[in-house]
Amino acid sequence: MKFNIPSKSLITFVICLFLFYSYSQETTIQAKEAVEKAIEQANLAKQAYINKRAEEEYKHIESAFLDMFRKANANYVNANAQTCDPFSYVKNLKEDKYVTEGFKSETNYRFQGMFELFLDENRSNLIGSLLDKNKKNLEVEVDKDSFKTLLDKLLSTSSNSKDFIDFISLFTGKSIGDLSKNDLEYLRAQYDKSKGLRAAHLYSAYQYEDYIEYPRKDCSVSVKNSIRETKNKYPNSEWLFTSVIDYDCGCQEGSNQSTLSTAVYKYTGKVTSLSTATNIVFNTSVSNPKLSISNVVCCPEKKEEDSKTSTDEVNFDYDWSGDGFSITVGAGPTIGDEADFFGLTYSAGIGYYQSLTEDFQIGATAGYSRYTGKETDFGFETEGESFIPVMAKASYGFSDVFGAEAGLGYAISTSEGGEGGLTYSVGPFWRPLETVIITINYVNISFGEGSLGAFVLSGRVSLSKK
Repeated sequence: MKFNIPSKSLITFVICLFLFYSYSQETTIQAKEAVEKAIEQANLAKQAYINKRAEEEYKHIESAFLDMFRKANANYVNANAQTCDPFSYVKNLKEDKYVTEGFKSETNYRFQGMFELFLDENRSNLIGSLLDKNKKNLEVEVDKDSFKTLLDKLLSTSSNSKDFIDFISLFTGKSIGDLSKNDLEYLRAQYDKSKGLRAAHLYSAYQYEDYIEYPRKDCSVSVKNSIRETKNKYPNSEWLFTSVIDYDCGCQEGSNQSTLSTAVYKYTGKVTSLSTATNIVFNTSVSNPKLSISNVVCCPEKKEEDSKTSTDEVNFDYDWSGDGFSITVGAGPTIGDEADFFGLTYSAGIGYYQSLTEDFQIGATAGYSRYTGKETDFGFETEGESFIPVMAKASYGFSDVFGAEAGLGYAISTSEGGEGGLTYSVGPFWRPLETVIITINYVNISFGEGSLGAFVLSGRVSLSKK
């Protein structure tokens, strides 16, 4: 029996093939490990960037809150005569207690969500053809102009344009008739998508609140900080920073009328920010800082251990905004052409008011108005006219104490043979106390070919409590 022994060349070839295979396998493993290491390093670099930016923005948020506290405390004027001074609690309290580590972790979380949202959208080809040098889907040339990226330009133009036609003009520099059907369909999809993306970006960024409670012996102090966007015109936004401090320490042994029992402090301030596709930077300076103090209860002169309630408590529990029911009385002279026939005007009514924003209120009123008669120059005396005016009201506060209001409605005549008509009022107001508003209104009733006009000085007292 014979065996064919392979030649040396064949043996050499087999060995080389084996060595090449082993080398290629090792190279593949090394390449795979290199890719995994590169991905890991990229993720670490991304997280380091997010942590750095989140830390910076937390510092900005913290500085804005502290600026709000400082300015609001400096501007605050205590208009209430109380046996205890509620402002003494916050004016000497360290302001940095109001901003906690909770905001730092929340800022990191929100910033990472905002960053990854846009990263994912880029991966899923948001304006992909605009970022693609080949421009496979878009025929028109689009320049990013002064924007950092085309994505920033897309978000800016879609946020600030009136409609899709306006967006096309701002984004491409061309009219809608100059673009192909393919380009219009593609840009319409990106326009619609960017609207939702911008809304998601803002929601993922900083619409949140933080609640902290400081336990103390026989006493509790809680703080709720919140940030919410109130205006947006990309890349600029305006935010309302709010901090509500609930102080409830009761009356301990040895307390007296100068001891504060409970109070609620509300700080507000407006902060602006500048944002891009993957970034947002808060201003650290606050505008329009305000502090309002409500629900103030002072301790009695002497604490009775066995008594459940005390008649000596001074409780200012009214809502600063004046929301709810109120009573108004007023009087003033009749003016205009009808002043020859009517003298003094007096009125009384009840109304309900509701705040839509911190400074703006709407309401409805109904009441009774009397225009008294007088001896005329023509030798006879008029009997006067009575009306039931029903009006819708709106008021705006320029500050904590001054503002203006206006009303529109219909005045129903209650005089025999009288005629009703359209009525309106307008004028400034002054708030000397939390629950009292003084107004000077011009009031007019129009009917037929004539009208009744008067200047009325009124006082409005709020009946509602928080």
